[in-house]
Amino acid sequence: MWALGDVVLGVYEIREVVRTGGMGLVYRVRHLQWDVDLALKTPSRT
Repeated sequence: MWALGDVVLGVYEIREVVRTGGMGLVYRVRHLQWDVDLALKTPSRT
């Protein structure tokens, strides 16, 4: 699980947790090179 402001792979800055659910978490991230917001999904550990 990432915190707000964390940078993943040196490219994606975590902006907010958009949704949590049974399948995992969805984050709104900022691609630092493209200067665009994207969604990043992480599966849950079940």
